[in-house]
Amino acid sequence: MNTLSASSGLSRSILPLLLAMLLQGSAAMAQTAAPVLPPDTEVRLATTQPLSSATATLGEKIDLTVSADVLVNEQVMIPKGSPAVGTVVFARKKAMGGKPGALDLRADYVSLGEQKIELRSRASRRGTDRSKSAASLAPIGIGLFMQGDDVELPAGSELLAYAHTAPVSQGAQGPSPDWMPPPREGKGLVFFFRAKDQSNPFLSHQKIKIDDQVVGTMENDHYFYTYVDPGEHRIESSWSIVRLFRIDAGEVAYFRGRVVVGMWLSDIDPDVAQDLIPGLKFSSAP
Repeated sequence: MNTLSASSGLSRSILPLLLAMLLQGSAAMAQTAAPVLPPDTEVRLATTQPLSSATATLGEKIDLTVSADVLVNEQVMIPKGSPAVGTVVFARKKAMGGKPGALDLRADYVSLGEQKIELRSRASRRGTDRSKSAASLAPIGIGLFMQGDDVELPAGSELLAYAHTAPVSQGAQGPSPDWMPPPREGKGLVFFFRAKDQSNPFLSHQKIKIDDQVVGTMENDHYFYTYVDPGEHRIESSWSIVRLFRIDAGEVAYFRGRVVVGMWLSDIDPDVAQDLIPGLKFSSAP
């Protein structure tokens, strides 16, 4: 009788403890379980504060918010209002000679509790370019003092991003074109090119650096490529145009050079790049 009473008392004391442990385990699993999103799921974001090319700095972190529920199979995977973080990857103030301001933003991730859902995006803004007007006025000494406009983004400006689960391998896209070099294990591949520019063919031979190392020369009607380690990198040209980019192992990135009152380097949609590069010459000189 005493043995049964002791066993019953022990059971009554252990059961609440086991129940508490099970509940804690379930709560921990709920906190750590990240939503499963198909690759390239669209995520609509908005800025939470005004931004300006006059004051933005390279690498500056910006607060964003999810502006619409992200649905997968009619289920809300990321609720509207979830906080997100982005980065200023290129910023330039307006300048003399009609040169406009420029501001490029990148969405980095959405926060869901302790989870971070990595994003990919590209958002470029340019101010009003008055360089042509400035050039026409330069002979009488006025054009050099004409300025373009800075980019002014009010709070609530939209930014479209996509869930980034894993880089798409070249093999998944079908056979590689003849000009595409083979992938290297653990590396990302970066293309730089400048399509034929009849209006400014002489503005060429821009040295391109990645992380302070010269990787090639941007020439008119040419392209070149280089392999880089995964992670964040800094690009710089001879004219000190500086921007940031991020790449994963197995990923391919494309940057197009344009001459618009100075050399601009902008990342470009892969489909557009792959249409343009085959018509260009390969530049092997660093």
